[in-house]
Amino acid sequence: MSSPVNTLDDERISIRRGSAVDIVRWVDLVSVHSKRNITRLLTRSHEICIYVPFSQVVDALRPAGVFRIHRGSAVNIACVRRIVGRGQHRVVVVLEDGRELAVGRGYQSMIRLRFGAPLVLPAGPALLS
Repeated sequence: MSSPVNTLDDERISIRRGSAVDIVRWVDLVSVHSKRNITRLLTRSHEICIYVPFSQVVDALRPAGVFRIHRGSAVNIACVRRIVGRGQHRVVVVLEDGRELAVGRGYQSMIRLRFGAPLVLPAGPALLS
């Protein structure tokens, strides 16, 4: 049996759910989320829900630039607008549409390295320009 999420070409993926197959362009895929046994793929225009393990979906979407940021969340790095530190051990990813998603502690170093953000934030008051 083939995977429910497959690469079609350099621009598109197929997502099988039941007897239907959705075709999604890589650039339209924004984020992937897991809740209980349902994996939700959010695109720029709609949501696709499938009963496939979250880790299996994220692994299949890695070539599209999808990276895990939390135990149950992954984002397409092309849709990330900024990384924001919110106090000690709190980091959020801000997507192009303004949504903010928390980055889990175990994923913060990888996210900071991936986007070139400093690994250690400077101590003390912020300098004003």
